Formats: sequence, C-alpha cells, structure tokens
Amino acid sequence: FDFNKMSEIFDYLSDCIRNDAEYSIKGRTITSLTRQSDEWHVAQAIYEVNTRELYTWKPSLNSSLILRKKQETAPKKYRLFELCSSKELISEGKKMNHCVASYARSCCVKVTSIFSLRSSSFLKGQETLATIEVDLKSQTIVQAKAQFNKPISAVAKKIMNDWATHHELKIGKWL
Repeated sequence: FDFNKMSEIFDYLSDCIRNDAEYSIKGRTITSLTRQSDEWHVAQAIYEVNTRELYTWKPSLNSSLILRKKQETAPKKYRLFELCSSKELISEGKKMNHCVASYARSCCVKVTSIFSLRSSSFLKGQETLATIEVDLKSQTIVQAKAQFNKPISAVAKKIMNDWATHHELKIGKWL
C-alpha cells in the first residue's frame, strides 16, 4: 500500500459520505478503495477543467532537458519539459490516468509547476514515464508519478534526480 495515497482516499471518502450519508466501506478492500479513489480523482479533474476556463501560462523554470542514451537495442531520447496549459495537463492526465488536470489553477498562479518526462525510441515510439510536480516556493519536487499514480521507474528516477541536481531543486522526503 502506498501511504502517499491516504489523503487522496480521504478526499474520495469525504465526497462519498457527503453525497450518501449511508455510504460504508464495509466489504471493500484497500485495493478497491484505491482504484475507486483514482477513478474519482480523474473524473473530478476532467469535470473541473471542463467547467472552468482553460488556462495557459509561461514556464516557471527554465529547465527543460533532452538526453540521448544508446541502449543495447536502439538509441533512446528522453525529454523532460514543463506543461504550460490546461489542455496539456488534461492530455497528460488522460494518458497517465491520474488527476494532474486539477493542478491547472495552481500552475497558472505560480504555486506549482508540472513537468512531463517522456522517452522515445524507434521500437517503442513515444512513452510518458513520469509526471513531476515542483513546489515553486520551496523549489522542491514534491510528487513524481507513473501511470495510474504508480511509483516511477528506476530510470525515470535517475533522470529526475540528475535534472533536479542540475537545476538546484530539492527532492521531497516521500520520493
């Protein structure tokens, strides 16, 4: 169980109880609650973005990264860049099945920045490896999630850590 998901599950359960006073978690496993919470957060993010105006903003950090690595099978290119519009956040959230779209307002008012780490190769095409949240005030990476809010791979973590070091960003204690 990922303890970082507790606040997300509490948000989901609060909404369930607010909408149905008879709601109970009886008979539900932590796995099913986590899955339902993830689905609810994605739906909330899409609803929130679709009912509000779409935002765009200038990049907060001048910190994109392009890295080429020769692999045993084929060369791979890694790209880490800031997402700078509601549309980009929605697209990332749909691809990765998480609620990053709900961060649009926080990005627009420069509280947080969201980055996407992607790889591309001839064999696999383009793949999103991680969505990364940076708290701008503390200059700290506070979240890094793979698809379905899973932990990021060792390769993605290494690239993220190297990028953070190069740009003098701190790494949150939960990563």
